[in-house]
Amino acid sequence: MKKYNLLGLFLVLTLVVSFFVPWDVILNSSPESIQNPILLDDESKTTVVDPIEDVSIKTNLVEDGVASFLSGVDTSLFYGSFNPDFWNEFSNRINKDFNLIKKERLDPMMKFGQKHLLSETDTALLFYPFSGPDFLHAFQFFPNANEYILLALEDIGSIPDFSSFSIDSTQNYAMNLNIFLRDIYMRSYFITGNMEDDIATNKVDGVLSTLYWFIKRTNHDIVSVEKITLDSLGNIIEEKTVNEGWNSNGVDGVRFCFKTSDNKLKKLIYFSCDMSDQALTGRNNKRVYHNNPNLLVFLNNMRTCNTFIKAASYMMHHNKPDLSFNNVINVILSKSKSIFQDDTGVPFKYFKKNDWNIIPFGTYEKPIKDFDRWPYMMQEDLNSFFKNSKNHGGDLPFSLGYHWKDRKQNYTIYLKSK
Repeated sequence: MKKYNLLGLFLVLTLVVSFFVPWDVILNSSPESIQNPILLDDESKTTVVDPIEDVSIKTNLVEDGVASFLSGVDTSLFYGSFNPDFWNEFSNRINKDFNLIKKERLDPMMKFGQKHLLSETDTALLFYPFSGPDFLHAFQFFPNANEYILLALEDIGSIPDFSSFSIDSTQNYAMNLNIFLRDIYMRSYFITGNMEDDIATNKVDGVLSTLYWFIKRTNHDIVSVEKITLDSLGNIIEEKTVNEGWNSNGVDGVRFCFKTSDNKLKKLIYFSCDMSDQALTGRNNKRVYHNNPNLLVFLNNMRTCNTFIKAASYMMHHNKPDLSFNNVINVILSKSKSIFQDDTGVPFKYFKKNDWNIIPFGTYEKPIKDFDRWPYMMQEDLNSFFKNSKNHGGDLPFSLGYHWKDRKQNYTIYLKSK
C-alpha cells in the first residue's frame, strides 16, 4: 500500500512540474540542444520593446569559441589547431592595440553617449545604414539597444571549418582578419577600397568574421548565427541557398543572437545590400550592385529606432537620375526618434527645424579631399548652424570619422520634437 501511495505522489508531482515548467526549457537544458534559441521577437518582425533576461539561454560553444580565438580573447573552446607561441604573440598584440583605442576613443565615446544621447534605460532598436560591419562603434554609443540593424554593400562571406585547416592556414586567417581591421584601429572607419581588396585577394572572404570579432570584443557571448534574407512582404526568412536572395555572390544577410554578461539577449542583423533608390525600387541601372526591393518593404515595416551614421561617403548627398537615396532618407526621418550623425549622413537641408531639436558638437570643416570634388558636399547651412554659439553643444572628447588626422570632427544630435 505504501508503495502505491509513493508512486501516486510521484506522478502528481510530475504533472505539476510539467504544467508549470515549459517543455522547451526542459528539452533545451543542455548546451548541445540550443540550435534555435528563444528570439527577441517574432521571426518575421522587428518589434521588440525590452531586452529579455533568460538564464536558460546558453552560449553556442562552437561559434563563441571561434569569436574568442579570432579576437585574441581565449582559446579554450576553439576547435582548430595553432602554435601556442603564435597565440601568445597574437593575443598580446591585439590586447595592446585594442586597449589603446579603448582608452583614446571607445571609453570617451561611451561617456559622451551616456551624457548626451538618450537615457541609459533606452533599449530601442539601433539603425546603422552605410555601416560596413562596424558594430564596435555603434555599441559604444548605444550599449543598451536590444537590436542592431546594419546595412552595407560588403559581402558577408563565411567562417571556415577550422577543423580541416592546417596550423599555418589557421594562423594566417587570424592574422589576415586583423589586417582587415587596420583602418578601424587607425582611422575609426572602414575604407571600402581596402575591404574590397582584402576580400578580392582572399585574405578574408567577407565581413562575417569581423562581426564575430566585434561581438566578442564588446564582451558578449554568441548564442546563434543564422543566414537570412527577406520575402516580398519584408519578413525575415532563412536563406538556404544564394539563389533565394538578391546577392548571387553569397547570402543576403546574417542574424546573430548574443547575450550580455547578465543574460540579456540581443540581436544583430547585417544585410549586404544596395541602398540607392534604383536598387530599392528594383529599377535596372548600371550603377546598381543588387536589386533588393524587398529591403525597402522591410525598412518601411521597421519599428521606431535610434539612428547612427558616420563616415558614410556622403552617399545620401547624391540626388541624380542614376544615383539617389531619397527612400533611405525618408526611412531615417520617419522612423527615428533620434539621429546621431556626422556631416556625411542625411543632409542638413532635409531636417525641418520645427520637427527636430538639433545640437551640434565639435568642429564643422569642409569634406576631406576624397569628397570635395562635389561642391554640394559642403553644407553651408550646416556650417552656419555650427558657427552660431547659441546652438553649439560643446567639443567632442573623441575623434571618429574622416577628419582623423586633424581631429576636427563633427557630430550632431537630432531629437524628434513631435
